[in-house]
Amino acid sequence: MSNLDKYKRNYTSPKRGLESRLNQSVGRSVPFSAVVTLVLGNGLALAGWIVFLFGMGFGWIGLLISDLPSMFIFSQPLTHTTARVEAVETTGMEENDIDVYRIRFFFTDASGEKREGASYHTGTPSISYGKVVPLEYVTGKPRHARLVGYRAREFDAALGVLLIVPAIGVILTLFGLAKGVGKLGLIRSGKIANGKLLNTEPTNTKINGRTVMKLTFGFTADDGKTYTFTQRTHRPEKLQDDAEERILYNPETPERAFAVDALPSGIVIDEKGDAHPPSGVRLAFALGLPLLCIVIHGLVAMGWIMTL
Repeated sequence: MSNLDKYKRNYTSPKRGLESRLNQSVGRSVPFSAVVTLVLGNGLALAGWIVFLFGMGFGWIGLLISDLPSMFIFSQPLTHTTARVEAVETTGMEENDIDVYRIRFFFTDASGEKREGASYHTGTPSISYGKVVPLEYVTGKPRHARLVGYRAREFDAALGVLLIVPAIGVILTLFGLAKGVGKLGLIRSGKIANGKLLNTEPTNTKINGRTVMKLTFGFTADDGKTYTFTQRTHRPEKLQDDAEERILYNPETPERAFAVDALPSGIVIDEKGDAHPPSGVRLAFALGLPLLCIVIHGLVAMGWIMTL
């Protein structure tokens, strides 16, 4: 056998060599920083954190000035008594172009202590200064009191609809976390195959002014069968620069796959089979945004809970 034949026989292309090493790395370890970046800092999760961070500001408005909390506060055992109206005044606020009125009152609780409070009504109330009217308060918590038939807060509970905005953020974050955990499992135990781009078509979504493209790839798994999957990206050139793209897939369900060059959150699998993020920028965002949400809204929540 000539030296040339021996060379051909023993030669392994760089791409196949890398594929072999990566597949030997099934069960590969993923650094903690990469795990955090992947799970907390993927695009969907980051969008969720941002929507929640700013949207919860509107949510607190809904909780603090709407009567939504009263649905829970006044579901507790109540003590009924009477109160004396001390003032009926406008708040300067409107609900559906109708003035919101504040009715100030005094009452005496079960312990004999004189207390004051306020109830609210949209439109001119039917009660006036000096009248004695029915009142109810949470048994043992007379600070939670309202005139019967009136609100305890400025606006109707319907204003609680503002909580929809942060709720969308929470949903996006949960989907992002689930997506990140799924990708993490695939990175740890997935296998590598060479895939070919079969089709490219635009979607109706844009990111940073660029149209998100849906790319369909086909590849052959270890079982000898051919599978296809779709990859969405606003940077399709990263997946169109080679005749074949390396595909990371789940050996048990090969339909669960994605292109290595489009690993989420910028995670990179190097030639040794190790996974790591390319920089600390994503890691800073992945840790910073959730921490900011927890600190800011956590402090507000603690203050709000103390008033209940």
